[in-house]
Amino acid sequence: MIMGFLSIDPDIPSAEVDTRVDWLGGALVTVGLVLIVYVLSDGEVAPNGWATSCKGSRGCLAPFTAHECQQTSSRCW
Repeated sequence: MIMGFLSIDPDIPSAEVDTRVDWLGGALVTVGLVLIVYVLSDGEVAPNGWATSCKGSRGCLAPFTAHECQQTSSRCW
């Protein structure tokens, strides 16, 4: 930890004011991650195993990825 303090440069605060919040992205990633946790915890007792609700989590994380790629100017793929 001491080496980290000595070797990592201090962070320079940004002078740019940015107050935007990505509500859609936040909602999609939250629901997708909650569904992944559900799949991992209850997948063994589901009728088709983990495949039962895995589609739901992918159904939220795929639109989140597409939404974030549209919001950024860099390439996501």
